[in-house]
Amino acid sequence: MRDEDHQLLIAMHRGVDASARIFWARQSPRLLAFARAVLPRRLRSHAEDVVQSVFCRLLDLPAREIESIRDVGAYLAAMTRHQALNVARSARRDAARHESLPVRGGSPETPQHEDDLARAIDALPRRLRETVVLKHSTGLSFDALADVLGLNRDTLASRYRQGLNALRATLVPGATTTEVRDG
Repeated sequence: MRDEDHQLLIAMHRGVDASARIFWARQSPRLLAFARAVLPRRLRSHAEDVVQSVFCRLLDLPAREIESIRDVGAYLAAMTRHQALNVARSARRDAARHESLPVRGGSPETPQHEDDLARAIDALPRRLRETVVLKHSTGLSFDALADVLGLNRDTLASRYRQGLNALRATLVPGATTTEVRDG
């Protein structure tokens, strides 16, 4: 599948419409889930913009860089994380600039109903949430995750276990935190 994704990426970059559609259909759901995990709750509505920006940036890359990508999933995950963190930083700067301005009419957004799993994932600290969602949404190995996040493989495996244990404790009444395999 990795070679196939790489070939689709190259064809998409060359302007083959059908390849772009297939590549988008394969990659965008995973990247969207990951972008939502990285973004703070109040910015989750920007996740689609993050993914779209990643795809636009892909198209702007030189052909030699596209051809040199070793792991398309890891590369896209790193780009998505970078873009999502940029959106979050930008929003923080905007909020700080507007903090001193007087508040004018309007009502706060009402949060939509979320299911128990989504709330439990949201409650995880960002470092755990990011690791769990990235691992599940992309299916990358801990070695590939280490490359994407710039962290030690064992640190990521530990965060993954901590995250799953926290989810289990939240979602399963009376559950004890047991070890989770690094799978």
